[in-house]
Amino acid sequence: MEHHIATIEAKAKDVHAQMLSLTADESMAKLIKIVHGPGWTTPAESAFLNGILEAMQAHTQVLAGLQKAALLGASRVELNPQPLPPSPPPTEDFNPQPDPPGKHNPTQDLNPQPEPPGRHKPTQDLNPQPLPPGKQKQ
Repeated sequence: MEHHIATIEAKAKDVHAQMLSLTADESMAKLIKIVHGPGWTTPAESAFLNGILEAMQAHTQVLAGLQKAALLGASRVELNPQPLPPSPPPTEDFNPQPDPPGKHNPTQDLNPQPEPPGRHKPTQDLNPQPLPPGKQKQ
């Protein structure tokens, strides 16, 4: 568990350092000086740079929202939660009800019902029983 905490801490510190480097950098101040230079801004150059800056604005807004969500989510995690109580044992007995007529139930094949009298069973032909003395096969 400590490994996970150390990994999260390292990533959080890295994100913070990268965000600080963006604000400490003078790149945007340099960019503003460049675009004010004589003859720089043509319609194509303006459209290109505006697109990049709009994307950067959107990404910084998303980043700010992600930072708030991470802090809010982390603050809502309960520390040292109590263990859950054990689950109660199952109270249902396994006693399935028979299927309605016309619907096949594979468990019916495992529990054959006695055959009605006079019904022919194919297994009777495969395993003939000897007839008692004095009886003839009809």
